[in-house]
Amino acid sequence: MPSLQRLPKSATIIVCDARKALFLQNSGTAIHPSLKLLKTIEADATGEERDLKGNPPGRRPDSHGAAGPRGPKSAMEQPDFARLDEEAFATKIAGECARLFAADGSEGLVVAAPSRMLGALREAMVPKLRDSVLAEVPKTLTGQPIDKIAEHLVEAW
Repeated sequence: MPSLQRLPKSATIIVCDARKALFLQNSGTAIHPSLKLLKTIEADATGEERDLKGNPPGRRPDSHGAAGPRGPKSAMEQPDFARLDEEAFATKIAGECARLFAADGSEGLVVAAPSRMLGALREAMVPKLRDSVLAEVPKTLTGQPIDKIAEHLVEAW
């Protein structure tokens, strides 16, 4: 990914983590950005409330045992519920981003998120949206005020 030298005036900026996403737009200049909040979305609260977490992982018969289905059994791995929730939220963010990007006629997209979320977003984005990404900033900035987010983006260039 090439480094970003300037932020186009109508660029859309997504700042997200596994629980919250901010959709911002640059209303300032390319050199001195001024970010405006377009939309905020939050992940569904399924992680802590999931009933499946209390159930132990299942067991399955070994298919290659001499005794067949009555032979030894292997334990199945516990699903990574945090990862599944994060991927579902990334899909939700990518869908909303595609909708906003098509409606606003944005010049490009800048994504600031933790590394794991950046990967999930890349997987969830349609190719046209993925091609419009100008820069990726591997930082968690969702807890920062919007003016500080602009400063962090300028520093990341």
